[in-house]
Amino acid sequence: MRIVMFGTPGFAVPVLDALLASRHQVAAVYTMPDKRKDRSGKPSPSPVKEAASRACVERICCSERLSRKECEPVLAGIRADAGVVAAYGVIFRPWIFPLFRHGLINVHPSLLPRHRGPAPVSGAILSGDEETGVSIMQLDAGVDTGGVLLAESCRIGSGETTGELEERLSLLAPGILLRALDGVEDGTLRPVPQDDSKATFTRMLTKDDGAIDWSVDAKSVHRLVMAVNPWPGASASFRGGRVIIWRTALLGESRGPAGSLFFPSKGRLAACAGFGAVELIEVQKPGGKRLSAQEFINGSRIAHGECMS
Repeated sequence: MRIVMFGTPGFAVPVLDALLASRHQVAAVYTMPDKRKDRSGKPSPSPVKEAASRACVERICCSERLSRKECEPVLAGIRADAGVVAAYGVIFRPWIFPLFRHGLINVHPSLLPRHRGPAPVSGAILSGDEETGVSIMQLDAGVDTGGVLLAESCRIGSGETTGELEERLSLLAPGILLRALDGVEDGTLRPVPQDDSKATFTRMLTKDDGAIDWSVDAKSVHRLVMAVNPWPGASASFRGGRVIIWRTALLGESRGPAGSLFFPSKGRLAACAGFGAVELIEVQKPGGKRLSAQEFINGSRIAHGECMS
């Protein structure tokens, strides 16, 4: 099939690579425009644009809004059989669907209808789900509401961060997608409607979502730390400044009020929650590098009973 790929972040790169290595023809790649990331103002292309450029894809289009006036003639001229979407970053308008014989096929990193929306991976971790997966779905005018073509599940590790889980799902996605494309092409696969009554929804994380509330139970604190790694990072107030806690582990014991620090054993540091405690595995002070618990203890001369808030 002739395919138009829509994608932007690193999650979508294995999908693009798999399409390029398959029997399908990638006729064009659409991605978000370059962003200015450093102080020099040098434009930074998206991971998908970089991957498409390395593969010498002939047509690479950077479009943030998919304007009908600008994009419809181009897409119609490509005469693609299907569009493949993997974390492109926009909601597709109804005018675009009829341009593809088999419609738009979306790679979504959750087990739909659970965790619809823009942050399904962090949503699964925050919810304490034991498993998640990848759903290949037929896009419609709603937000992740279309019928599911194929889905495959995987377990979520107890200490797995959003970044780590996203990477694992990105490697799981290509194989499922290629099987779905085969089924769509030969007519053996039909989208199965979702049960909307079981749907849950996620939203984009903000910087404020990383603030730790030590009064909640330790499981909730641990899930937050894992869910907001790599962004925005779980933060707490300590000695008048903010520290970022990048990684924790659950402990079954608590030795003081919420937020108070203690040493489970030599070289280890933990913080009490409203119920239970979490071990602090990796901590970063303002303007500093990430530190192990031992490095943080030594560098800050932590005292038993000090508090984070």
